[in-house]
Amino acid sequence: MIISKDLTDRTPFRHSITVPNSYKSSEPIKEAWKIYYIKSDFINLGAITLKTKMGNEIIAYDLERTVCDVVRSR
Repeated sequence: MIISKDLTDRTPFRHSITVPNSYKSSEPIKEAWKIYYIKSDFINLGAITLKTKMGNEIIAYDLERTVCDVVRSR
């Protein structure tokens, strides 16, 4: 699979994060992030490791998982 690093040139107004159903978030986290809860069985489905422009490794979801999450959330 080929992953494009530059799929967008916009920064979201509010960042989102996907966490297992068992995760309990604090109020400051809820205010700063849009939190999506998912079954623990599916949390690693489509997870990939990317490098930021600063060289840090982060875990993100691949394009297919992102499209599925967008469709599921509507």
